[in-house]
Amino acid sequence: MQRRRRTSISLALIIIGVILIIISLMGLPDQIASAKYPGALDRKAESLAALALESGVSAPTEDGFTVWFSVSNGRSRARVAGGSGDTLEKAWDTALSAAEKLVSSALIEPVWVKADVLTEAKPVTAAELKELSGEYKSGYLRRGVAFGSLDNALMEAEVNFAGVFDYEAGAFNEAALYAYLAETGRQPSGLDGMELLTCRSWFCGEDGMSYALDDNGMREMDASLSETAEAMLGTVSAKLGSMVQSDGSFIYGWQLSDGHEFTGYNVVRHCGAAWSMIKMYERGNESLAGAIKKAVGYVAKNCVTYRDDGAAFIVEEKSDELKLGAGALAAAMFTEYEKAFGGGQYTELAERLGDGMLAMRLPEGGFYHVWNTDFSEKERDRTVYYDGEATFALTLLYGMDGDEKWLSAAKDAADWLISSGYEQYGDHWVSYAINELTKYAPEEKYFEFALKNVSGNLEDARTRVTAGFTDFEMLGAARALISRMQSGNLFPELLQGFDTAALDDAADLRAGYMETAYGWPEYAMYFGDPQAALGGVYAREDGARMRIDDLQHFACGYMLYLDGDMEY
Repeated sequence: MQRRRRTSISLALIIIGVILIIISLMGLPDQIASAKYPGALDRKAESLAALALESGVSAPTEDGFTVWFSVSNGRSRARVAGGSGDTLEKAWDTALSAAEKLVSSALIEPVWVKADVLTEAKPVTAAELKELSGEYKSGYLRRGVAFGSLDNALMEAEVNFAGVFDYEAGAFNEAALYAYLAETGRQPSGLDGMELLTCRSWFCGEDGMSYALDDNGMREMDASLSETAEAMLGTVSAKLGSMVQSDGSFIYGWQLSDGHEFTGYNVVRHCGAAWSMIKMYERGNESLAGAIKKAVGYVAKNCVTYRDDGAAFIVEEKSDELKLGAGALAAAMFTEYEKAFGGGQYTELAERLGDGMLAMRLPEGGFYHVWNTDFSEKERDRTVYYDGEATFALTLLYGMDGDEKWLSAAKDAADWLISSGYEQYGDHWVSYAINELTKYAPEEKYFEFALKNVSGNLEDARTRVTAGFTDFEMLGAARALISRMQSGNLFPELLQGFDTAALDDAADLRAGYMETAYGWPEYAMYFGDPQAALGGVYAREDGARMRIDDLQHFACGYMLYLDGDMEY
């Protein structure tokens, strides 16, 4: 009996020892992280300090300075820690100590680190905040907010994209705000004593390099410089290519504010995105070839239907519709594919889609926009964009096979655009279409219309507060047309009253502003899925939406800006 008891005790001690070893091993990563991560944070903070502590920032309050560090591992939304002091150095050290505790306790690898130094704290009531936010489009109130104390502060990107502020109501969603503050280690304290915060900011990336940030919270770079624009274009094209799935469909996009992937689909946007990828390939990005072939093949295999006379149409399955715009952009995509790759694989399909567009023409001019899948009429007018897209596609078809019926139809469509006053819409597809048409039909009325299309919308394109991807395309296509007019001495009298300098200035301004929609890491770090945002583009005004067409329009705008035209 005693021997059996001693054996049981020995076995129990062995089991306890094994458990203790397992527990100690389980704790080892935490110990390593606690030692490693603050050290990495210190190195990046030192790089940031070299810029921030020499910036000459003045104390914004009688209490001195406040500093916040935002830290992200590049895969999850950044966490924020701050501190105050009567000197900038003391505030910096206090905030850094808090950030070190944060990365140790939350096991955050400090891949991206951003420092914000408070320059102004302005008290604001709920009523004043509602009135102020009403002056801005959603996502464009570029201020942080503190609640009761500077310890409970949200950085600007958190205010706009953490799902806590409702622009329609002009107020914080209290339940969402309290949940977010608690989730991120800050103490909810009510909405009394709110302050709007303005900061000077600096960012240190994965490579250890630090940058001063501008008023938009992004690195101070001139996007009108070709090297900056080329770098952005390179990552955007790679992002779009990576979104092509094995079956050829795209990942449609993400709501970056919370990181969720869109479940809807739109074949018009699929075709437009694929067309833009082909343009990037023709420009020299041969790495896109595989993704292009999948995306183009997907439409040919899954989206085409034929009428008895052989005319082809693109089916939008979710709504059982045949859209003029889908047929037009599909024809443009297949035509551009043949130009880039040759072989004739999609030549006939492009022509049959052209016949489908001709079938949707109206006797009085223009096109019927949407049919049912049984080829019956459904909706006369869906969007002004379809008419410009169809005109553009018909002209591309003429450029592919030289059949006069396409050019005749394109000219009829352009005449209808002119008589209908389409310049009022500032449509980028009209700008594309007339630029292309005048290569084959260099008639005065078309050049005059193209100039009206841009001049009448130049001020809007110049001053729009959103990124305005399609404005940039409209300006670029107009500049390409004007360049041909100048080099060929075509209708010089039309240009005598046209302010080409103002057009160039608007394009430069828009190029710089487009950068604010780009997924720099210093802003991507605040989204629900930073990797989805990184190197892409998004629409702030729609909850930081990033769809395939956003990438398309951004890329095409910059290709026109950099190259003057997209004739490769």
